[in-house]
Amino acid sequence: LSSIWPADVEPMVRLAQVVATVAHALFADESMNDLLTGVQVIPTTMKYAQKSDRVRGLLLSALLRVIQGLTAAIATFFLVFTSTNATDVILNFAAVNIISRLDDAAFIVAKRGYYPSKRLKQIAEKISGRRLPAHIVGK
Repeated sequence: LSSIWPADVEPMVRLAQVVATVAHALFADESMNDLLTGVQVIPTTMKYAQKSDRVRGLLLSALLRVIQGLTAAIATFFLVFTSTNATDVILNFAAVNIISRLDDAAFIVAKRGYYPSKRLKQIAEKISGRRLPAHIVGK
């Protein structure tokens, strides 16, 4: 592990690394919300879904959320702890958070019809209007 984390960083950098990691864990950002939502939806769906419920897309979405959340959390961890100055710690932490929000922003832009393709707007509206299975809504 000593080859991953620079051992000769200043105490201020080490403090910034620890604070950024704690903040990432305690104050859920988009990537942590995706991870927690996916982890919650998958077992609930597997347990309570009825045979008539169409849940394949929901399970795929939840699995992709888990993968995206884990990827962002791992990237944040390594970017923060391999930084050698406090400015890099803060900038790397902020960059991962901004990237994690891009999927929501892209969905909103598609739903409003700002992309040249009208098909994207139709798909976004269809997804927004889709009813969730009762075991998810009933929570």
